Amino acid sequence: MKVLLYTEGLSAISKSGLGKSIRHQMKALDSTKITYTTNTKDEYDIIHVNFYGPKSYFIARKARKMGKKVIYHAHSTEEDFKNSFKFSNFFAPLFKRWIIKCYKLGDQIITPTEYSKRILEGYKLNRPIKVISNGIETSFFEKDTKAGQEFRKKYGYKKTDKVIVGIGLYIKRKGILDFVELAKRLPKYKFIWFGYSPLWASPKEIKEAIKTDLPNLHFAGYVDSSEIKSALSGANLYLFPTYEETEGMPLIEALTSKIPTLIRDIPVFEEYEDKKVVYKAKDIDDFEKKIKLIMTRKLPRLTDKGYRAAKKKDLKNVGKELAKTYTEVLGTQKITKPKKTKEKKEIVVNEKKPFNRLWYLIPVLVLIAGITLILTTREKPLEEFRKTFNFFDTEIDVRIYTRTESKAKKAFDEIYTIYSEYDQLVNRESGELYYIRTNTSSDSVLTIDHRLYEMLEFGIEWYEISNGLFNINMGNVTDVWNSHRSKNTIPTRSELQNAGSISITDIELLGNNQIRNTRPNIDLTLLVRSFATNTVGEHLTDMGITAFLINAGGTVVLGDHFETNGLYIISIASPFKDEEIISLGTLFATNHSISSSGMYQNYFEYNNHAYGHIINPKTLFPSEYMISVTVIAADSPTAAAMSATLFSMPRAEGIELVESIDGIEALWSFIDSEGKHIKRFSTNWNDRHR
Repeated sequence: MKVLLYTEGLSAISKSGLGKSIRHQMKALDSTKITYTTNTKDEYDIIHVNFYGPKSYFIARKARKMGKKVIYHAHSTEEDFKNSFKFSNFFAPLFKRWIIKCYKLGDQIITPTEYSKRILEGYKLNRPIKVISNGIETSFFEKDTKAGQEFRKKYGYKKTDKVIVGIGLYIKRKGILDFVELAKRLPKYKFIWFGYSPLWASPKEIKEAIKTDLPNLHFAGYVDSSEIKSALSGANLYLFPTYEETEGMPLIEALTSKIPTLIRDIPVFEEYEDKKVVYKAKDIDDFEKKIKLIMTRKLPRLTDKGYRAAKKKDLKNVGKELAKTYTEVLGTQKITKPKKTKEKKEIVVNEKKPFNRLWYLIPVLVLIAGITLILTTREKPLEEFRKTFNFFDTEIDVRIYTRTESKAKKAFDEIYTIYSEYDQLVNRESGELYYIRTNTSSDSVLTIDHRLYEMLEFGIEWYEISNGLFNINMGNVTDVWNSHRSKNTIPTRSELQNAGSISITDIELLGNNQIRNTRPNIDLTLLVRSFATNTVGEHLTDMGITAFLINAGGTVVLGDHFETNGLYIISIASPFKDEEIISLGTLFATNHSISSSGMYQNYFEYNNHAYGHIINPKTLFPSEYMISVTVIAADSPTAAAMSATLFSMPRAEGIELVESIDGIEALWSFIDSEGKHIKRFSTNWNDRHR
């Protein structure tokens, strides 16, 4: 028996609990006689899929068609998707439909707890579901006094300090807001939080929490397992105020370390009995009360019982359960695949129905607009203020809607600063990207601006999603093209191939805004406008200016409505200048981002052939599949990355990619084999956008 452990985007999710779970599976199988591979080109009998990304879905579907057995590991549910990042609650129902579609590809579903099993049973998957813990390497996390002392020394804690540890991503669901509030309420104790996630995807309240300035509160960022072990060995209490989990591996790590543990009383932790294995709290007042009692030793220590509970989750036990499950699945008959006609019908329902829900938002928006009108009839009406900026070789049109000219002036001054700083960051002749490429420092690690780090992190993630078609390490090749463009010539293929490395692995992120000093030639031209404009939109909202429209070339960011039915009307310009049609279509939207990629404006001609600015990393020449691609998404960086990716692939592949990711809609314009100008929409493009 040979198992394919499919690990789509492991580098991108490595810092999450899911990434840790996948690595644990490998270690668990190492303790058994099961042979496994992570190479999709190898022969295998069973595929064990851990993620719900587009690649995972397609490889699982392909495996079923090949007659292979499929095990889908259900690490995620709609419930733990909520309160994770901006707009996560809005997209949660769509996420649920998508994961149901993924999980139904499994002959067997594995999930880590009885609680998550009950949730999945409510999804009516009609597939057998087995509970197997993600597990941990308990021998690694056992208490280490010396490591605990090193932890206190590193973070400046005295032996007499009472230290409370929290672990998790920067998301509301993890209870990070309660963690900060408790630090405010309990100034005599030291609070430290380990974990990190990009702040660009975080709502305002999370960003403000991370910036909280308290002498007893520290956010340490992402650290490796060794440092987590040291913290759990050296602290006085592990606090886990999470609101939702499918298992919660940090809890198992803490129990193994024999540190007193206080968790939220939620269904997923029902197997850990309150006051016998751990202590539980129902709300923030209860947390405050229990912390005081534990720290003053007025409650009995439960660490030995907690340790015994954790030992049951050891990876050796997990390996045995996985091996047993693989054997059982190979010995069963494969679930009958639905007939093709029924499958098509099901796909139509699953793809279109979620976006038809957008129709229901219109009456809601109208109702809200009506209530707002009633409440503000005596207020001065919103007035439009408009200003143009020039950054990134682009004219940026900013329209904001507020009641005072002084507030508008202040906003425009701060917008100028934001764009100016981003422009300097990515300047490849004098900015921070230039320093990264040309520095002569002997240091092996560089600390860079957090905004630049976020862009690099996002770019690496999209390299995985796009299968290498979106590559931010293309500087060596784009430099060659820019040089030839200035001379109105084109480079040879040999010249491009010898220009230098474009490997994404040249960019090695280390966490805490640090990057390995490998001197990569990074080019963020396709990404920086979207990040800067997204930041401007967030800053305006923070100022209380929620109604705005920003058009940064092919990047548009929309805030709330200012009046008229609550929807902005956006016309998508036609790239076909020789025809009477001047618009490909019209969008009616608020609080969305739109991005267009094309070669009809930014190009040069050589020997009567047009060469655009978007270089295909596979061919090293400008992409020519499309004339333009327009994408609408919840945030500007995603819209920009998706439009550039779709521009560099055939439409058939692009449709598959768009329809594999919830919340994305796309419009392609191209010239067909007969020379006709054609426009096509993704099936998710709602009729009201046409």
